[in-house]
Amino acid sequence: MTGLFNRRYFENYIASFFKEEKEGIHSIVLCDIDYFKSINDKYGHFVGDAVIKHVANIINNGIKAEKVFVRFGGDELMIFLPYRSAKQSYAIAEAFRKEVEQQTLLVKEYKVGVTISIGISSFQHHHDLSNTIIKADQALYQAKEQGRNQVAITEEN
Repeated sequence: MTGLFNRRYFENYIASFFKEEKEGIHSIVLCDIDYFKSINDKYGHFVGDAVIKHVANIINNGIKAEKVFVRFGGDELMIFLPYRSAKQSYAIAEAFRKEVEQQTLLVKEYKVGVTISIGISSFQHHHDLSNTIIKADQALYQAKEQGRNQVAITEEN
């Protein structure tokens, strides 16, 4: 639907990426569409699908860096930014967060305003990846708890 790869692709890509030890710091960026269930409930799943595509397109177009961008599940999107710290990734994420906020989606007769919450964490070694995803997820929930429509990062690993 979105043209994005899925979680299985991400896992295979990471395994291939780390066949040789990659020096440097890498980041995981988790994005969640704010109040997505309410959008589906109010407008229907057709509009919900359009919202996911809309957000995915904005993010994909907004990231100029080398990346792997996947639909992680439901309305969650994940980006792997190699050779970027959490702080460097924050600037990238904040730019596309603002772009999502500023663009109203027109679907049929509906005008839908969308925002996203984002969590970021970084890692240096492949064996830290699972923990990094957990930390990015924790940062995502922190962004939601602090009012949504924002980016939160965890400390560098």
